[in-house]
Amino acid sequence: PAALDAMDLEDAIAMCTRKRAYPSQIEADRIARRCEAQRPWARLRSYACPVPGCGRWHLTKQPARPATEAA
Repeated sequence: PAALDAMDLEDAIAMCTRKRAYPSQIEADRIARRCEAQRPWARLRSYACPVPGCGRWHLTKQPARPATEAA
């Protein structure tokens, strides 16, 4: 992924500290499925934290962004 500029990095750090973090994608996905079982209308997905050095995973309701092709 592209490096975050200073403003984006500050926003990402703030987001990271507000959200629950999971040590692996497998754990985050497991929790997402458990939440969806309790609330079937809630569609969740895991994503790797964009904060450098975090290395953990978070959950979001936002759909995945389509992959862009390198030109």
